[in-house]
Amino acid sequence: MNPAVGPNIKLECDAKRGATTMAKKSTPWSVEEVTTFLHYIADDKIQRELDGATRNIKVFQEVSTLMSTSGYSRTAVQCREKLKKMKGEYRLVKDNNNTRGASRKNWKWFDLMDSIYGHRPSSVGREGGLDLATASLHDDDIGNSMKKPTTSRASTSSISTAQTPARPQTQTPTRAQTPTPSASSTPLGKRKRGGEELALLERQLAQQKEHQEQKLAQQKEHQEQNLAEQREDRALQKEDRALQAQYMNQTMVEAREARVLEAALRREEMAHAESFNVSFLRTLCQVLGGTGSQRAPSPPPL
Repeated sequence: MNPAVGPNIKLECDAKRGATTMAKKSTPWSVEEVTTFLHYIADDKIQRELDGATRNIKVFQEVSTLMSTSGYSRTAVQCREKLKKMKGEYRLVKDNNNTRGASRKNWKWFDLMDSIYGHRPSSVGREGGLDLATASLHDDDIGNSMKKPTTSRASTSSISTAQTPARPQTQTPTRAQTPTPSASSTPLGKRKRGGEELALLERQLAQQKEHQEQKLAQQKEHQEQNLAEQREDRALQKEDRALQAQYMNQTMVEAREARVLEAALRREEMAHAESFNVSFLRTLCQVLGGTGSQRAPSPPPL
């Protein structure tokens, strides 16, 4: 057997098996490692590549290379999954903090993530940008609150006009009739307060409806992003399975070639050994034959 064939195949198999095991079993990220990772993600060049890439695994391979230069060993898949989880947490915290009446959440990576994605519009690529609706929710609320008083005054005046009863016709009461209270007997102050309360209720209902529509739009956009990420994950898994199948086929071919070479070497060694044995036996027979002829007794003299 050739001594250089077997060990090379074993070393190559061990290296590829170690890479696969490392991709599956990820060690926890340290604080310094996450800070370095976000520093590379915030780079303008990386953001532009993420914005314009549909299959962005090459971009994360570049990030993985940058991480290795800083002394951290992370694969492209690990970098991609880490950014995906951190973006999901960032969306949850930001949506919660922009929701009225909700208790504020704190996250130690929020400031760094907000400096990267807080100013980016939703029209940017899926890995590069975040929700425009989430980022501008507070500004919309301020604009709506500034516009509401004019609308409420118009609504109040229209409702007060609509609720002002027509002047009742004067009728000559008879003795048998009992005077009944009419709408004109309601004080003007009460009618005005009722119109203001109705306008306030309408404003509250409009605000609730607007908030629900914004929340539904955000949920729909998040679902679409999750579906796109799932489709890309399935495509990456399919590509990984194809690479594994190709690697297995190549390994089987190399193992078959190694067995054929080993069998040929064994046949050659057996042929050399057989030739050596035949030559040795022939030489031994010659030596033994010459010795016997020399020791044969001479015939006695007559």
